[in-house]
Amino acid sequence: MKGALLATASFAVLAVPATAQQVAPPASTPAAAPDDADGIQQIVVTAERRSAKLQDVPIAITAVTAAQLVSKGVSDAFDVGKVTPSFNSNRTVGFGSPIMRGVGTTNVTAGDEPSVATYIDGFYQGSSITSQIPFNSVERIEVLKGPQGTLYGRNATGGLINIVTREPSSTFGFEGNVGYGNYDTLTASAYVTGGLANGVSADVSGVYRRQGKGYDDNLLTGGTLGKNNYKAVRSKLKFDFGSNNSLIIGGEYIDSRDNRANVNIPAEGSTPLTAGPGIDYTEKPHTWIGSIFPVFNVKQWDVNATLKLDLGFATLTSLSQYKHTRNYNQVEGDGTTSNGALFCTQRGITPGLPAGSPLTPQLVIPCSFAYQDVQKQPHFITQELQLASNGGGPLKWIVGGFFQSSKDGYYPLNIFYDVTTAPIAAINAAETTRAYAGFAQATYTLSNGLSFTGGVRYSSERKHVIDFASDFGQAKTFNSFTYRAAVDWRVSPELLLYATTNKGFKSGTFVTNTPTAPYVKPEVLYAYEAGFKADPTSFVRIDGSVYYYNYKDIQTFVNTPDGLSFLQNAASAHMYGMELSAEVIPARGWNINFGLGYEHARYQDFPNATVFFPSPDGGAYSAPLDVSGNRVLRTPDLTANGSISYTFDVGGAGSIALNAAVSYTDKFYWDSANFFPQKDYALVDLSAKFTTADKRWSLTVWGKNVTNHDYLIYRNIQQRYDAVAYGDPATFGASVGVKF
Repeated sequence: MKGALLATASFAVLAVPATAQQVAPPASTPAAAPDDADGIQQIVVTAERRSAKLQDVPIAITAVTAAQLVSKGVSDAFDVGKVTPSFNSNRTVGFGSPIMRGVGTTNVTAGDEPSVATYIDGFYQGSSITSQIPFNSVERIEVLKGPQGTLYGRNATGGLINIVTREPSSTFGFEGNVGYGNYDTLTASAYVTGGLANGVSADVSGVYRRQGKGYDDNLLTGGTLGKNNYKAVRSKLKFDFGSNNSLIIGGEYIDSRDNRANVNIPAEGSTPLTAGPGIDYTEKPHTWIGSIFPVFNVKQWDVNATLKLDLGFATLTSLSQYKHTRNYNQVEGDGTTSNGALFCTQRGITPGLPAGSPLTPQLVIPCSFAYQDVQKQPHFITQELQLASNGGGPLKWIVGGFFQSSKDGYYPLNIFYDVTTAPIAAINAAETTRAYAGFAQATYTLSNGLSFTGGVRYSSERKHVIDFASDFGQAKTFNSFTYRAAVDWRVSPELLLYATTNKGFKSGTFVTNTPTAPYVKPEVLYAYEAGFKADPTSFVRIDGSVYYYNYKDIQTFVNTPDGLSFLQNAASAHMYGMELSAEVIPARGWNINFGLGYEHARYQDFPNATVFFPSPDGGAYSAPLDVSGNRVLRTPDLTANGSISYTFDVGGAGSIALNAAVSYTDKFYWDSANFFPQKDYALVDLSAKFTTADKRWSLTVWGKNVTNHDYLIYRNIQQRYDAVAYGDPATFGASVGVKF
């Protein structure tokens, strides 16, 4: 498989995928991209907190426009791994756990924040739930690689996903889309905008998905589960005061019911021998049997305001946000029909004998297991001020400050061995965060095209965790100084060279589901990178970079035999790698893209890792192990993605666009001990779209994962059994779109 894909890359078809999506395309397609006779489209990004052409920014970035998102089937942040290399999209139960260039976190307990940050319209999201939220009225996404600790701050250690949504227009417009697919899936989206008065405009957008049949068969009831249902609405009101002064007030409401990653199925050979008769379980992909129905429901609303004032010498931007989130999570923990006490047998460790030796006595452990929790983020408040220089002189600068106040907790988290009796643990705990930061960055450009950039940021953050039942609490303040230094050289209009060094910082934290556990130290990442951006012709674009990371005090998430969890700091890891991407228009109507990432990521010093050893009787047992030299978890050596599309006219009726895409993920491990691998896999997506000559109507047919490949999006290694969840099987459907 790997050799075939590498060979394909040499023919430039490993590219950003043009997948057709099962979800209705966002009603956010702006004006069509320029005709390919004009060459590759220029994309404007805000990666450095000011607008600039993608090829002028000395950062490794993947930018995808709204029209490309529709054709490539990217419907939420979880799909980002399809459009950029070195990005591994996984879940921890229903929460997103993105890994970028080997940097990420598997800790999704209340109060912790991802190591790959997500921003929407400049607003920090700060929650692992965000990756599940469907895209709505998106204009483009920008994926920034490497630590962005100067301009974006803490918890952008691995990089960030910057989602930019559409702004209201004074000109009336409407777009809509309705689709239907297998698994009885109905999708719809709409966007409307227009002027309300002189200088005042507004928009409203909505997306809806109703999946009648789940991806997984319920062997107990004969029904199905594993459904992705949601509805969301977003609106903005814009006041244009003239002279580059404006105020945008926005709001969004989301109701998501997606339990795909909560359908815990035992991995093959991982279920312990049961001591009770009549207990059923299944290890077959996309089949489930259990006593507790899996649930992952999210309700979230937010309001925000963006004020921009042109002061002449600089532009002052104020970003204010208030957000409330509620998540109900329910998981069947033993993967069997048992609804009461169930005990399993397995072998543990006997000193002097090899792990799993048949001479080791069998242990009897409770393995009927489930948990339920209500996780609330009653408030998530952020306020940011930016002052950015105006004008076209050689010096560009930006200074600013950031504040966050948030609370996130369990109300409660219940853990059961026997769901017919009281829980063995009932946790009511919350973590509060108050964070402050100040930053500055400047770039000076010489007449020969050589530019020097320097930036600094100071962050101070206090976290406090409290167990409401015992009134036990503890607090800790984390301070950090991060920086960025870069040099770039515009060798010619067609070639940019750059080299950077950055320091990234992920805050220390507590584990809210074990509030008495000690805190873990902050993660620190020292990154060094060099790259180029080349447009040798208007029809060819090639970007590449090489990098080296020194990753210290990595926060590693560990499950415990009693169903709880804790964090520990791994000493360090080193990563080095390269990325290459290209886009080519070989002839009118054709477009070929590819992206390729290679990374070598290894733990350098991790002598006392708490790991799970697979038991010969199924399940696993916990013990310490020196994992120094092992591969960093959830980090494949090779990732690739590619697409090829062809658009042609159909007489005077309109045009047809054909798309084919593949994304490839190399073998990786779900654990630091490297005992539990994920085999390499490739996903293939196809679509065909007919658009009328007046561009008003369209019909799309699509297929996703057309080879119906079974692959994992989640693996939870624990004592009772190895719980896994599978990605979506083959899906297909059609949709009709209209715009005027």
